[in-house]
Amino acid sequence: MELRVLKLRNLSVLVLSTAIGTGYAEVAQGLSIAEVVGISDTKDLANQVVEEVKVLGLKKVGMSNVKNQIRVTAGNKYDPALVASDIKRLTALAFFDKIKLVIEKGKQGGVVVIYVVNEVDDLDLVAFVGNKAETDGFLAGLIVLKVGDPIDMFLVEEGVKKIETAYRNLGFHAAEVTYDKEELKKNRALVYSIREGQIAKISSIAFKGNQRVKTGELSGQIKSRKNFLFFVPGVLSREMLEADVNSIRKYYLDRGYMDVRVDRDIRLSDDSTQAAVTFLIKEGEQFVVDGIEFHGVHKFSEAQIREVMDLRVGDVYSEMMNERSTKSIEKMYGKLGYMETVIQVRKKFDLKHPRVVLVVNLTEGKPYKVGKITVRGNHTTRSHVIFRQIRGMEPGRTFDRSGVELTKRRLAESQLFENARVTVLGDKQDDVRDVLIEVEEGTTGNVGFGVAIGSDAGIFGGINVVQKNFDITDFPESFGELMSGKAFKGGGQHFTLNLQPGKDYSRFSVGFREPYLLGNDVVFGTDLSYQTRLREEWDEVRTLGQLSFGRRFGDVWSVNTTLRTEKVDIKDLTGAVPADVRRLHDAGLEDLTSVGVSINRNTTNSRVYPTKGSNITLGLTETGALGGDFHFTTLTGKYRKYWTVGEDFLGRESVFRFRGDINYILPYGDYGTNAPFYERFYAGGHTTIRGFEFRGVGPRQGSGSSNGSPVGNDFMMLAGIEYEFPVYSEIVRWVVFADTGTVDSTPTYHSMRASVGTGIRLQIPFLGAPFALDYAIPMLKEDNDDTKSISFSLALPF
Repeated sequence: MELRVLKLRNLSVLVLSTAIGTGYAEVAQGLSIAEVVGISDTKDLANQVVEEVKVLGLKKVGMSNVKNQIRVTAGNKYDPALVASDIKRLTALAFFDKIKLVIEKGKQGGVVVIYVVNEVDDLDLVAFVGNKAETDGFLAGLIVLKVGDPIDMFLVEEGVKKIETAYRNLGFHAAEVTYDKEELKKNRALVYSIREGQIAKISSIAFKGNQRVKTGELSGQIKSRKNFLFFVPGVLSREMLEADVNSIRKYYLDRGYMDVRVDRDIRLSDDSTQAAVTFLIKEGEQFVVDGIEFHGVHKFSEAQIREVMDLRVGDVYSEMMNERSTKSIEKMYGKLGYMETVIQVRKKFDLKHPRVVLVVNLTEGKPYKVGKITVRGNHTTRSHVIFRQIRGMEPGRTFDRSGVELTKRRLAESQLFENARVTVLGDKQDDVRDVLIEVEEGTTGNVGFGVAIGSDAGIFGGINVVQKNFDITDFPESFGELMSGKAFKGGGQHFTLNLQPGKDYSRFSVGFREPYLLGNDVVFGTDLSYQTRLREEWDEVRTLGQLSFGRRFGDVWSVNTTLRTEKVDIKDLTGAVPADVRRLHDAGLEDLTSVGVSINRNTTNSRVYPTKGSNITLGLTETGALGGDFHFTTLTGKYRKYWTVGEDFLGRESVFRFRGDINYILPYGDYGTNAPFYERFYAGGHTTIRGFEFRGVGPRQGSGSSNGSPVGNDFMMLAGIEYEFPVYSEIVRWVVFADTGTVDSTPTYHSMRASVGTGIRLQIPFLGAPFALDYAIPMLKEDNDDTKSISFSLALPF
């Protein structure tokens, strides 16, 4: 007979092979042989009929749990392999530390198979002592074992490692975790003892071995920071250091250093509270693309493919540029319906020179046409609301590969669905392939109660009723349906009702928007609002009604027309009111109408948070076209540009933005414009030129304050740049910016104001709105300007 040892989890299993055939039995550690009772010749064992199967030794484990794992059955011939598999399954239950196989002679000449088990003790207690930085609940979540589980020494030791790893990621690098073995053996109590030690903070960060890449460049790639008082905690996290190593490596790879080696060295102080971190770098040589070879190209010429690639012969090799090249080729084929094109790029390195040849292998596949599109999961939302977000997948036409991801993104940005999946069905050999779109509807309607705080508008309360999936034709069939929120839903329209009473500013409004009027690319909207603003020398009451019609031309161009009527009541004048304000009040001029036309070109990659592309709007508004007390013409221009300048290992993007605005009220007659002061342009504040008071830039009249009250002007020019990058998760982002602009009577670049600053952006889910806090320093200003370094905006639901 042959004795073999197998390793199953933390148990050693002895394998007993009989002398004939392939028969063998497996028993747990502690058995030298399987016990055979009453059988003189084991050679005939494999031919015996099993009369009965027994399990002995069960106390706590239910018989049904065990019988479900046993495949040996009475009436069949004895099968050693089947017995072995039974013991494997019983061992995997982790209920037993020993399993003994006993084979007895049966009453009818066959055999009785008996599994004798020894149950593992169960845990009566799982506890933690010595932990202060983390709660018992957190630590219990790290380990697998719970009260009532069988004692598994492998899992006990694994718990030690997991707890120590968690503490080291928190900065406790001297933390030690042990458990009381005697207590575990005698009382079945697993007690982890934790010696936390002190948090290690980074005292210094250095880079060693970087000769061609400057230290300043590498510092910008890491997230670990040196401790600086209470401003920068600088806690040493091994997890973050590993991420920093990967980030440095990626930075080198994107610059052609293909054999770069990066590691980190940590030197802890004697008391383990200070850590000196050194990133060890072996740069190697910078590789240049020496050639690009293609295999499997049939649909296009090699020259056409080279043209769309970002990497060219003679360029410094970059992993990032190589990935972009691959995506560009995929997009090129995908436009013609090649959904299954596979691109593999192999790199042949010449280490002596150093150079690299790219070998591009293409499996082109075949073009597909779009078949039937099926939508599932939209229990409330009308199917046409989903179909109008589809791009690149029109039934009967050739697929556009990029349309799959674009459709998913458009569905997500519609804010109607929590999740959206787009699946291309069928097999590769099919010519026509169907599409399945599965959506999970989210909460689109809510009633919010809250308070908003802003450095420009002050503080005001709010009751906000929003339905982003409104349907004006879905009338309720009963009062109960109306109250339950089941009516007026599913049409993809947008309805808002805002009640915002405040101390100095109040606004009440209702709005409706239909993005696809009568199923066409026509946008219709209407707004009604009533607002009051209490100023130092007068009060304003504005009542507005507005209609808008727009037309989209694809996903880039659109035109919009707006009809507006408004009544503005200037009242309760006190003190030295500006002359322009008193003139309107005394003359009773208060009715205003306008017709505005604008054209927009938008190539941004997201309607919610753009990181690439541009958005430009040009507009002309003729005030007085529908009557009223005022007649003037306004020209407006707005330009936004976005660049993604970096992406970290978590996929979070750093974005550079530029904004520019020009607004001009054209001269009218011999007396300039006929524009009232509340239609003129103002600058200063969080949304225009930071570092200045709200409306703190521009001309003033009166003497109610040190410089009088702002009355605006006919020309405004604004420009700004901003760089935003991630700091923590998706929650915290940091910005640095520069703003400039002017407000004057005619187009001019004289009297420019400018500021520079920095700020923070917090996107906390439960707030429902981002918090922005900026600190700006005016660099150019005029004597009469009001400055304000800190500006902020915050909305809090109750």
